[in-house]
Amino acid sequence: MIADEVGLSNRVLSCLNSAQIHLAESLSLLDKAAPDLSIGDVVRELNLLLSQHPVGLSPWIYLGYYELGKVVLQAGGNPHPPGGPPQPSPDQQVVEFHAANALALIQHGLTASRFNTEARNPQVIGFGDPAEASAQMWATLLAMLQEGGDFVVDICSPSSETIGQFEAAIRDARRLISLVNPALDTLMSRLQRLLLLAEPGPQARTAGQNFGGATAFFFRGGSVINASRQLHPTAMLELLVHEYAHGELFALGQEQVLCLNQDDERYPVLIRSDPRPMHGILHSLHVVSRVVGVIDKILQLSPAALPDGGASQPAFRDLLVRQHAYGRSSLAAIREHARLTPLGQEVVEAAVWRLGLQQAEPSYLQTAESL
Repeated sequence: MIADEVGLSNRVLSCLNSAQIHLAESLSLLDKAAPDLSIGDVVRELNLLLSQHPVGLSPWIYLGYYELGKVVLQAGGNPHPPGGPPQPSPDQQVVEFHAANALALIQHGLTASRFNTEARNPQVIGFGDPAEASAQMWATLLAMLQEGGDFVVDICSPSSETIGQFEAAIRDARRLISLVNPALDTLMSRLQRLLLLAEPGPQARTAGQNFGGATAFFFRGGSVINASRQLHPTAMLELLVHEYAHGELFALGQEQVLCLNQDDERYPVLIRSDPRPMHGILHSLHVVSRVVGVIDKILQLSPAALPDGGASQPAFRDLLVRQHAYGRSSLAAIREHARLTPLGQEVVEAAVWRLGLQQAEPSYLQTAESL
């Protein structure tokens, strides 16, 4: 049962491990189907890495895998057809450029994975840092984040001073999470390996665009955090758990959708100013419930047990009230409009339990089997 902390941890870790195996198997099949891609060395290196350090891959590997899949689709299933012309056409040149970029991303991720196998705290860097990745890799990541139409038009890296301040605040928040929920802290060490600090860029600021954070299915293990926002301990803890929980639900739902609603079915919820698709509303419910679970544990501690002597408890109480309101709003939309799969039903029931709403009648849940 994913409402139980131990059960949820085991389920998430199982999903993460199986995804790594499936990724390696998929690349092996692609190597056999399209030998001209020359990914054999990458496949062998990935399998060796997983045999030696099966604790999590760099987000850059998943991004490269995603880009490689786009290349194959763009090329109609065969990025390098045998017997092609000696001089590739312009379209072929584009495909080959993107294929090379995808392989560079995977290779870069393999290198990063070897050097970050045992770290408990995430690596914290500025978005666009040339010491972390090439300009083309950063551009690929930004383009992927923008694909859904919900991300800002451009971003920039904060100052080195701001990065240092955020890194310290992130460590403090993780220490508090470890104190009240060691199981969650362990999962975050696996699924929140890389935190990229960014601020809205000039075009975004001109357009009045902003963001809190961003976590994507195909950048597993990494999140983007808005470094122009406040550093209050409660805000940092909420942001870290919030973004982690998105990644957690991506992992749980990697082989089954949460609902049968279409993306153009959008409904208003309190957590966002714009109507959201049901899949996003289910994410918001799960995320809020995970945040509430942590705050509940923090408020159960005596003030003396907290690093700040309890000074942040009033802010945590206020945050708890807001998160509960968000959760009830999302739950109401789900009750009225969701067509849930069995996994979606399980996610909702677990969130209801974390939010302390067990008295809510679960019979509203319309599962896929009943349609």
